[in-house]
Amino acid sequence: MTKKIIDQGARDKIKYNLQTNFLVEAGAGSGKTTSLVDRMVNLITTGAAEIQEIVAITFTRKAADELKVRFQSKVESAWKEESDLEIKFRLSVALQNLERCFLGTVHSFCAKLLRERPIEANLDLTFKELEESEDLELLEEAWQLYLQKLLDENSKQFDRINELGISIDQIFPWVGNLKEYSDVQWITETVNKPTLTSDFESFMKLVKEAEKSIPVEEPDKGYDSLQKAIRMAIQKERLMDVTKDKNIIGIFELFNKSLKPTLNRWHSKEDAKFYSEKINAFLEVSIKPLLQAWKEYCHPIIVDFIQEALTVYEDLKKERSLLNFQDLMLHTSKLLKKNPEVRSYFQRKYRFLLIDEFQDTDPLQAEIMFFLTSENPSEQIWTRCRPKAGSLFVVGDPKQAIYRFRRSDIDTYNRVKQLMEEHGGEILQLITNFRSVDRVTEKLNTVFEKHLPAVETLHQAAYRPLIAYHKDDGDGFTGINRLSVLADFSKKEEVILKDAENISLTIQALLKKGYRAKDFMVLTRYNDGVSIYARIIEAMGIPVSISGEVVMGETREFQDLWILLKSFLDPTDEVSFVAVLRGIFFGISDQELYE
Repeated sequence: MTKKIIDQGARDKIKYNLQTNFLVEAGAGSGKTTSLVDRMVNLITTGAAEIQEIVAITFTRKAADELKVRFQSKVESAWKEESDLEIKFRLSVALQNLERCFLGTVHSFCAKLLRERPIEANLDLTFKELEESEDLELLEEAWQLYLQKLLDENSKQFDRINELGISIDQIFPWVGNLKEYSDVQWITETVNKPTLTSDFESFMKLVKEAEKSIPVEEPDKGYDSLQKAIRMAIQKERLMDVTKDKNIIGIFELFNKSLKPTLNRWHSKEDAKFYSEKINAFLEVSIKPLLQAWKEYCHPIIVDFIQEALTVYEDLKKERSLLNFQDLMLHTSKLLKKNPEVRSYFQRKYRFLLIDEFQDTDPLQAEIMFFLTSENPSEQIWTRCRPKAGSLFVVGDPKQAIYRFRRSDIDTYNRVKQLMEEHGGEILQLITNFRSVDRVTEKLNTVFEKHLPAVETLHQAAYRPLIAYHKDDGDGFTGINRLSVLADFSKKEEVILKDAENISLTIQALLKKGYRAKDFMVLTRYNDGVSIYARIIEAMGIPVSISGEVVMGETREFQDLWILLKSFLDPTDEVSFVAVLRGIFFGISDQELYE
């Protein structure tokens, strides 16, 4: 184990420089939450803040609950160890008032602010917050009401949408997307419809020529992707009304992808190359521009249709005094932006704002953050708001911004990072990793150094090495190891089964060396094999639990319950009866059954 933490200086700044605003970039396992908690506790011990003046924002409720536990534990430990009576008293007061410190999600914090000043926010005093599932149900209700309204009015909207080659069912997911960006002004200017007929006729002439070079009898290994597209295009032209633009677009779309010929499946290799090049050239010069023009023509029509549906949705929310997550942030941002008195009130009440998982912050959250900490409560442009000294602390890992949770992206992160520096804040790096040994971090560093830029770009975080605090002493199962499955196992189910056996045997061997079952976690790329891994591990007498989304019918418990019900329904089903006796409910062995 190394004796020195190489970024200790940054950690000390976080804990002790309470009059400085920080943006902390913290890699995986670097103890960022520990540093955040240290700063919170030190705000109390130094007398810089009372506990009710501290706000800590996390991304999820689960993370908030974990932060509460860690914060309380740290305050209790500090109180037990403190000998200075004045500091001990401050910690004692904090412990007695822990519930007055806000630790939660940005949405719950926004709801708290809005409930405190609903009149200024122009909201019903009894408004209710919508959970994500409730919000989706309301959107579906509004969508059905909107469609029914169009039917009742014999609206031509359905015909217009159908002419675009788009089904009504396709549109609903887009409704949800536009709902998430209710603060964005969408372009709905009418665009002229592109003329497709002339290019279509020329293209089909080329396609029919190419078909002559395709064997009539399908090759042993099947037609290649280009041949399939050619044959499908000719079939569609024959069966569909190609005077309709949507059908022409459908044929064009067949070729708007990577189509590579397999030379030995054509009459001649020369023909395959020739027609592949000709079709690709036509695609680049004519088809792709036409497809783009068609999308631009469709866009305002679809957006208008969706916005009318969203009007019904907004009316339902207003009628029932409901606010979704986006509404909470929108109303809070407007409240703070337009009301200097309200902003000053909340700034006096909540003097220190700490935000975890900052890479998941969207533009509205950034606005709220800067409005709440701004030196000038009248400034309405959030990027001009200079945070008060020590009032703002944010921590995150920009490399995780690729996931784009909700509306978050690295653009917002980079903008805030720039503003923090411009307004006198500091950017700190935490690169010590307490979670992994050096054999792991060194290999990961080698991989990520090749794929991440040395300096951050507009859309990509910079490479930062992870320096392991713990060194591998060579005793035990550490680092990166490979458990191979022989090439004899080719089918997916066979590979999963053999892999599960390999992992189970490895775990079993390590358990004999003193490890515990809870020391192990098995991650799979897809969910479809999870139940197999669990079953094989359990069969070796190793306790196992499944976490995450799993198909209920694939679990051992569900399958055994189903077999039990089958035996009840049909007492003559001896196979099910024996399976029940051998299953988890009775656990009778084959030997016992035989006897």
